[in-house]
Amino acid sequence: MSKLADGYQLVPTGIDQRHFAVAATRPGGVGHIRDLATLEDPDAPPLRSMRFILGDEGACRDETGGPKASFRFQPGLWLWTCPLPLLTLVDAEELPIGAVTKLQIHPAGKIPGTVGACIVGEAQFSQTILASVYWQAMKRRIFNGVCLIASTADHKADLIRSGTIEGVKLETLRSACCPRARIFQSWVGPAPHPERGG
Repeated sequence: MSKLADGYQLVPTGIDQRHFAVAATRPGGVGHIRDLATLEDPDAPPLRSMRFILGDEGACRDETGGPKASFRFQPGLWLWTCPLPLLTLVDAEELPIGAVTKLQIHPAGKIPGTVGACIVGEAQFSQTILASVYWQAMKRRIFNGVCLIASTADHKADLIRSGTIEGVKLETLRSACCPRARIFQSWVGPAPHPERGG
């Protein structure tokens, strides 16, 4: 457990509790949130990782929770180069908390609880205070969703067939653009054997 990260808490900034700010819980906290994204946390373990379902081919939702475009994940049509940034939205500002180290497209039916093909990924949290705050929030299941950040190349009507993945954003399950995009495993230290996302 990080003593520095314990000095901060996530505070909902809207009535829907989908967006959060970071607030100090005791005197002497860092003045600006950007500082937390760069200052090292000496209590942080060297390896904090997670596995997640980034998206599948079922219907996604927009910021109001309504339906929007769906994805098609066919190998060769989606591009990425790892590591990619793992980000979070704090006070309307995207800040880094780690790196995505692996993404892989899985065929329909391989990962339980998904619709069609899906992308499964792995990410490591950095050694900063902000990363520790969000690691602890993820372990408490406050943040257990993810959302892809991408530029789309083939986007017609309500179907997105190709593009370039540029990063991954940690979200609440309510705010993730894909309802089935979620974190399903986390660990400290060497990676355990992969588990299926059930």
